[in-house]
Amino acid sequence: MSIKNQRISHRNLKKSFVNAIKKEIPSIRIETEVKPDQVYGPDIVFQSNGEKIFIEVKSSRYPSEIIRSIYQIIGYFTLASEEYDSAYVVIPKKAFSPQVKRLLYRANEKLRKKLGVIAYFVKNNKLFFEVVISPLTHIFPTLFSTKLPILRLYPRKKFSLSSPKALRVLRHLLIQSETTQFEISNKTKVSIGHVNKIINYLREQGIVIYRGRKLILAEPWKLLNEISWSRSMYSLKTQDLSLSSKYGNVEEVETLLRDLCKERRIQYAFTLFSAARRYSSYIKKYDVVQLYIDNYEQAKQFFPNDFFKKGDGVHLEIYQPDSEDILTESREIGNFKICSETQTIIDLICYGDIGRELAIEIYTSLRGRRIEPSR
Repeated sequence: MSIKNQRISHRNLKKSFVNAIKKEIPSIRIETEVKPDQVYGPDIVFQSNGEKIFIEVKSSRYPSEIIRSIYQIIGYFTLASEEYDSAYVVIPKKAFSPQVKRLLYRANEKLRKKLGVIAYFVKNNKLFFEVVISPLTHIFPTLFSTKLPILRLYPRKKFSLSSPKALRVLRHLLIQSETTQFEISNKTKVSIGHVNKIINYLREQGIVIYRGRKLILAEPWKLLNEISWSRSMYSLKTQDLSLSSKYGNVEEVETLLRDLCKERRIQYAFTLFSAARRYSSYIKKYDVVQLYIDNYEQAKQFFPNDFFKKGDGVHLEIYQPDSEDILTESREIGNFKICSETQTIIDLICYGDIGRELAIEIYTSLRGRRIEPSR
């Protein structure tokens, strides 16, 4: 892979931008450990000649993520417009699209005078920053540069986010607005060293960021996509068939499975669509029953003799849990064992395209903010 096409991590990009500005304006005051207003805030704050400047740095090339950041800045400035004199979003030059321009020009006149875009690109082994949209008052030169940060020319060994310990950390991140590595280790019982490895990987991908001393999940959809690439529900499936017409009612089949598991002391938890409809009343009902059953090969001997005869009844999917946490962290809803909300979200993402929209709905309910998939 050429150096020109390698992705620069959020941390390296932020550091390079600060170095480039220091070279151009040595007297500038810089804050990189910024306490946010609630969850959202700048990556960097510059102060020079009485001007206070808000900087948001984006290493992602996904247009939807860039646009979401601009919406966040506009929303932030609508509420706190007097706190900063101007704001810039720093993005890859290839991501500076007509859609980004239109979005900025649609902002009201007062905000539009405060918003700018700096596009970065690599050339001749240097990292260049170009002001492509300027606020009314600005102090940065039109073009400035710094040395290209040291990049890994050989990709590091693939880091798995699907191990039981990694998934504990990720489930914690999905439900916490802000956290620390120590808190993650304490809550999940995962060693601080292992937590640190996971967080460093996520920071390099631009998925989590630091605001002051707090860790913030900046890109929840990107995190879920990362999990889905290394974990497939298909590989966990132990049974997949349409039952006979005798078993044509979803609720009756779920009750039968629940009673059988309780009677034989078999651990189970409903997941995917069977869990999703219990977390959101707006989710369409599917003629399918999906659940985890521990040690299915041993458990299936207790099912009714005609249960697995193929027909046109309810579709049944049984999965083997890949972590004991799936069953131990399940919750009881209406006398049924159901996977936790975060586990249900992860399973839906790992199920394929049909599960993604449901995952968004449940995550929105869980965190109170909607995530949008990157295109």
